[in-house]
Amino acid sequence: MPQFEIFGDFITISQFLKVKDYVVSGGETRSFLMEHRVVLNGVVVTEKKKKIHPGDTLVIDQESFEFI
Repeated sequence: MPQFEIFGDFITISQFLKVKDYVVSGGETRSFLMEHRVVLNGVVVTEKKKKIHPGDTLVIDQESFEFI
């Protein structure tokens, strides 16, 4: 599982999706979340401002990420 290092206390789902080139702008995040299965620590994500912390696991469709 790929690891993603967080600099600071957290990163929002919208920021992460932009960094990983899933979306071009934060405005696309809501549509992305509706069209794809995004799960943070076993819970489906529906809010674009959801915070991801070190130790969390995120799954986007079939791709998993571990945050450190």
